[in-house]
Amino acid sequence: MRGDAITKSAAVWVGVFGLWVVLSGCQPPDYEAGASTAAGDGRLALSWTLNGVTLTPDSCQKERISSINLLVLSDYDPNQNIEFVNVTCGLNRFSMTMAPSGPVRVFVDAVSDLGSGKTCRRYSGQASTYATAQFPAMPVPVPLRAVTGCP
Repeated sequence: MRGDAITKSAAVWVGVFGLWVVLSGCQPPDYEAGASTAAGDGRLALSWTLNGVTLTPDSCQKERISSINLLVLSDYDPNQNIEFVNVTCGLNRFSMTMAPSGPVRVFVDAVSDLGSGKTCRRYSGQASTYATAQFPAMPVPVPLRAVTGCP
């Protein structure tokens, strides 16, 4: 009955190893050291640029952009997303809390109303960054570019 004892021993070690894996937890691949793991406790700081220049209240008025919409998507959990609508255009830094933690993709969309029944102009941009427990020292720039099609 020697084979029976080896099989039981192997089963015990497989069980112990499985329990260790479950209790030790796993981190997602490419996880940034020091980043927070709790859902919705990330912090981000963003700025948006047009033609390489950060938008100001004057340049927003010149381009006739009154507000901007933001969408922040988690790369880890498709259920952990956050959206901001009607954000003031002329901010040199937009700080947000309650963002999904870890790697995120930020989408920025702005529409310029040309008035007098003329077609609108739409600007769009995206950036990839990490949302962590602390605000970054410098905002992540999101370059906006003119795109076709208006809502």
